[in-house]
Amino acid sequence: MLRFYLGKTLQLIGFTSVSIGLIIGVGNHTSLASPVGPMSPERAMWIELFCFLAGMAVFAIGRFVERRA
Repeated sequence: MLRFYLGKTLQLIGFTSVSIGLIIGVGNHTSLASPVGPMSPERAMWIELFCFLAGMAVFAIGRFVERRA
């Protein structure tokens, strides 16, 4: 039962990380106030890419742990 909740928590963290990357990317490219303030398009792209890849990795680990439960 603990593995199930651990897997679901990791999935939530991964989904949140992908969402934060999306908010930063869209917020910066549409001239809206992004959560971290205005930045260069290159920096925003790297932060968005990192959040996406890290979020997908954490989500995949969560799916793996959940299936083992």
